[in-house]
Amino acid sequence: MTPKELYEWAKHRKIEDAQIRLCDGMAITMYPEMECVYAGRYEVIIDVSTLDAIEYDDAQPWPQIEDPDDE
Repeated sequence: MTPKELYEWAKHRKIEDAQIRLCDGMAITMYPEMECVYAGRYEVIIDVSTLDAIEYDDAQPWPQIEDPDDE
């Protein structure tokens, strides 16, 4: 997925200003900030290594979003 594809996906759902939540599959969540974003040669790098990990149960609750594509 490219940043443009992610933006278009979010725009279609009217959530283009929503936070980005990264999950590592082991009940850990991180909310990156702009200081975590870097430009690679042909890639966008989100480096969360300096962030404190948040346990899944302590993460901010996300609003229920109905995905029209799921219907």
